[in-house]
Amino acid sequence: MRWGERRAPALTLAVALLVALFPLPAGWDDLRLARAAWRAQGVAVTGNSVVRHVSRCDGDRRGLAPLLRDRLGRPVSDLSYPGQTLFASLNAAALALDRPGVTQVVVTLSLPQLEALAVPDLRTQAFFRLAAGDLAVNRILPRLREPATGRPQPQLAAFRYAGRDWPAYDELKTRFMLPERNAARCPEAPARDPRFAAALAWRNTLSEPVAPVLLADLLALDARARRRRKPLLLVMMPLDAGDMPPPLAARAQARADAVVRWARARRLPLLNLTRQLPAAAFADRWCACGHLQAAGRAQVAAAIAATIG
Repeated sequence: MRWGERRAPALTLAVALLVALFPLPAGWDDLRLARAAWRAQGVAVTGNSVVRHVSRCDGDRRGLAPLLRDRLGRPVSDLSYPGQTLFASLNAAALALDRPGVTQVVVTLSLPQLEALAVPDLRTQAFFRLAAGDLAVNRILPRLREPATGRPQPQLAAFRYAGRDWPAYDELKTRFMLPERNAARCPEAPARDPRFAAALAWRNTLSEPVAPVLLADLLALDARARRRRKPLLLVMMPLDAGDMPPPLAARAQARADAVVRWARARRLPLLNLTRQLPAAAFADRWCACGHLQAAGRAQVAAAIAATIG
């Protein structure tokens, strides 16, 4: 066992905490995630808002983790939070695999998470390098060799789609996202502005290439799980493509299929749910972000439970 993969001793954790805490107030999200991972029991589930999101139209308000717990009849620890990047998911999963109370780990995946590495600040990388070990996303030296371009994160920058310029995230949220959210009624329905919805779907799923470093760390995480003799399951979550223009939907599905083929060629434990649900099973259909209504969450929970047993 390499040093970076051992359960972190007290001194290492103390140093990691200092790295995360100074300068304050940044670092609290990292500490909360690490604390939750180190307290996890049973099945640990990582992911973004898809894991917890509940539609305003739902009678059943349970998120994916409680549904999975009820189906399995054993503890399920929810290590997700809205906007969780795959960087954070990988580190949470790595931490959870080291916990004696964790029996298996489920990592939910979506195209927006795989599309590009949302590079954290160096302090966050250092914290997780010390706490969670030597994942590729935690390696600081390659980061220090990269030139500082000042380029904004892809998901926050202005972009161009179908011959039209779209603003950066803050303006996009105010001018387009909030009106869609405020106009939403039950039952859930497609976007009022289909041009905006198509542009957002393209930006979220196709505007950047899949990041090789993230794929490499899926392999590293699987290797760690095998050494710990704990089952790992990667879940490609349902792709919310039903409301996209057909050419865009076909391209998004083709990218998801390519990731699935890559994973299966390397014998990664992957459950492919990208084609699992119709458009009517999704919530917030204007954002193509994969949020699920109650029936969709129930189907996903059933599929995961049937796979991990």
